[in-house]
Amino acid sequence: MANKEERNWLEWTVTIISSILVLMVLSFLVYQLIFQEQAPPDIQVVLGESREFDNYYALPVEAKNLGTETAQKVRIEISAGSSPEDEKAYIEFDFLPGNSTVKGWVGFSEEPNSKKLSSRIMGFVVP
Repeated sequence: MANKEERNWLEWTVTIISSILVLMVLSFLVYQLIFQEQAPPDIQVVLGESREFDNYYALPVEAKNLGTETAQKVRIEISAGSSPEDEKAYIEFDFLPGNSTVKGWVGFSEEPNSKKLSSRIMGFVVP
């Protein structure tokens, strides 16, 4: 016969706490699935203050997805001015989950904050 050892109090405690955590996560996911309204991606772009480096200026870009659905391959254009000759920079985020934020940087050869900055979403994919 095999010698069967009884579980001690630590094993029982860890088992109970793990089970409670798993049940809580599953309950939360089911609640979101049932009660949270699905909304398409609603992407907003926030531009920060540029920083000067050796031979370029870096501008922080923050993309917020206010919708609940995920957006993939989010491509954003940032223009430093309003005329077609003004410098433009592009950034692409591979994955932007619902209700989340991603951050990145774009580079310009001239100081972008001295000009009128504008941004536009060029496109994204909804999986």
